[in-house]
Amino acid sequence: MCGRYRLSQRKQIIEDHFDCDPWDEDWIPRYNIAPTQPVPVIRQHQKEPVRQLSLMKWGLIAHWAKDASIATSTINARSETAATKPAFRDPLRLLTPAKK
Repeated sequence: MCGRYRLSQRKQIIEDHFDCDPWDEDWIPRYNIAPTQPVPVIRQHQKEPVRQLSLMKWGLIAHWAKDASIATSTINARSETAATKPAFRDPLRLLTPAKK
């Protein structure tokens, strides 16, 4: 998988397509978004049935990480080693049914 992606749609198109609340901030379409860069994401409001756009940094930062720069090296998991790597091991356990 590539470590970059693009967000090339205008804000209004994203808001309309996902039925989001209007968002005050605007963005310029970007074609080379890298880990750790701030990007708009769509989130479900915790208490109301409303979608919202929020600005967040892209990347996985494990709860035990001492530095946010780990997000650049944890964007991809290898299927052969994901179950043993600390960044992916615990989340995978939550998805895997317990053995009887």
